[in-house]
Amino acid sequence: MSDKGPLEELLERQKEEAEGEGSFDRNACLAEWLEWLDDLFSDMAGWLEPLRESGHLNFRRFEQPHHEELLGSYKAPSLVIESPTRHKVEIDPGGRIVVGALGRIDFTAGSKKATLVRSKGEEWLFASRRGTKFEYHPLTEETFKEVLAEMLK
Repeated sequence: MSDKGPLEELLERQKEEAEGEGSFDRNACLAEWLEWLDDLFSDMAGWLEPLRESGHLNFRRFEQPHHEELLGSYKAPSLVIESPTRHKVEIDPGGRIVVGALGRIDFTAGSKKATLVRSKGEEWLFASRRGTKFEYHPLTEETFKEVLAEMLK
């Protein structure tokens, strides 16, 4: 009979947990992330379509490769929005596995940046820093267009 020390007991428990129900399911996580992205980018394209039809902007949705350590390589949607003056906003997934959220989307226009995060309540929120604190505003068609207006200035 061998006595197990604290390290052996800890590692045995961790091994059992990793093999149990609580283990990470890469395929399920990736499928969920791609579904969220498809819904989000479809909403954004729908909000922009009337502006494209009126000639006020152009946009292009496309797939591009991404890689995350826990999810591996995958293709995800991106969006490039261009104003008549050729100012551009690029919208790209920043990642599914991020600290403090269920995912992140990066908006970039030159040196201007905005961040959209998926909350644990499964809502998309714009996150902005005010000093040392973050403020969060729900994604709506209105807040989306406000962020784009600031970025296209």
